Amino acid sequence: MPCTYKARVGDILLLGDYKYELVSGPGRNDWKATAIDKTKTSYEPFIDNIVGSGVTSLAQTFEGCTNLVVAPEIPETVRIMYCTFYNCTSLTTVHRIPSSVNSMTRTFENCSSITGTIYVDTNQITGTGNSTSSPGCSYCCMYKIGGPVTLVGNGENYESLVNIAAYSGGKVTIIKSQ
Repeated sequence: MPCTYKARVGDILLLGDYKYELVSGPGRNDWKATAIDKTKTSYEPFIDNIVGSGVTSLAQTFEGCTNLVVAPEIPETVRIMYCTFYNCTSLTTVHRIPSSVNSMTRTFENCSSITGTIYVDTNQITGTGNSTSSPGCSYCCMYKIGGPVTLVGNGENYESLVNIAAYSGGKVTIIKSQ
């Protein structure tokens, strides 16, 4: 028999490393994931499906996880990455930002150990405005990073890469792949 449960805003699911909560988002509801134990060096993958939907918000998920070294894979369903890795001072590696992401305000701010290459598939970062979840914002996304960091994207998302790299103090190089 299929599950007929209808999720409601405020519902919480504790599973593995994360607390998943259905929160009211702009124009729709979002499943938000938050790390339960902020002292770990690594975290398990996010679950793919929560009552018929994927995780759409990683707002403040790992904020202050000062021992986190390698970021877990970011699901294709994620749209919001507001302060996702804010103050993760040991974070060195992030592999990929999926095309679904449209908000990256302060995502890597104060990640003083981050280096290497990040593959960026999104072309939805259209400005550097300061907003917590408004589409297109990337204010201070890479402010006070360790660097050097290379952002690799395709020719279609060059503007997004430039906006993500703003405020990095010249520690970010942009490469357009073919």
